[in-house]
Amino acid sequence: MNIYKNKLIMIKEESYKYNQKLSCSTNTINFIKTIIKLQNEPEEVLMLIGLDCKNNIIGFSEVGRGTIDTIVTSPREIFKRALAMNCSKIILAHNHPSGDPTPSMCDYQMTEQIKKISKILDIQLLDHIVIGEKENYSIITNRKV
Repeated sequence: MNIYKNKLIMIKEESYKYNQKLSCSTNTINFIKTIIKLQNEPEEVLMLIGLDCKNNIIGFSEVGRGTIDTIVTSPREIFKRALAMNCSKIILAHNHPSGDPTPSMCDYQMTEQIKKISKILDIQLLDHIVIGEKENYSIITNRKV
C-alpha cells in the first residue's frame, strides 16, 4: 500500500482591487454586488467571503450552487475553504433569484449550524446575507439591510 505526502495549495483564480474593510452590512453588500455580482446569478449561489482579524478581505469562493430555490452544499465545503484561506472571520452570502430576500427555514437552519461549527473552529461568522432584487436580508441580525 502506498502512502502519499500531501500539500494543500489554494489556487488564486483572479485578482480584484477593493480597498474597503467589511465593517458593516452596507460595505459587505457593496462588495457582493460590485465584485461578486451575486444578484446576476440565475440560480442560487452560496459564496464565502474570508476576512482577517481586522476585517480585511482575504478572498472569496463559491461554496455551493443549486437551482432557482435551493443550494446544494455542506458545512464541510464552507470550512474547507475558510481554513485554506486562513480566515479569522467569514461572511456567507447567497442570492434568491425570485428577488425576495426573505430567508427560508433551511437558510436559518444552515446559518445556525455554521455558527456552531465556527465557534468550535474559532472562526467568527460575521453575517449571512441574502441578496434579493431590490432588498437584502441579514440572517445574523434578522433584519433587512
